[in-house]
Amino acid sequence: MDFECLGAPTNKRKYKQSYELIRFKNYPDDVPIKNFRLVPSYKRMCITILKNDTSCQYMGFGQTKDEL
Repeated sequence: MDFECLGAPTNKRKYKQSYELIRFKNYPDDVPIKNFRLVPSYKRMCITILKNDTSCQYMGFGQTKDEL
């Protein structure tokens, strides 16, 4: 899969694990992976919009305990 590494996040959020941002050249809709929540797809984005999930918890972007 082709992707571009953007480095560590530049926001002020406190992460418990180290993260790196990546950008896919094409959205990976048909990737053979066991844990589908690790890879964004158009289907998951559409379901998030249809559920009116403004915090994107379905996509895996929920608030941390500190933010709550």
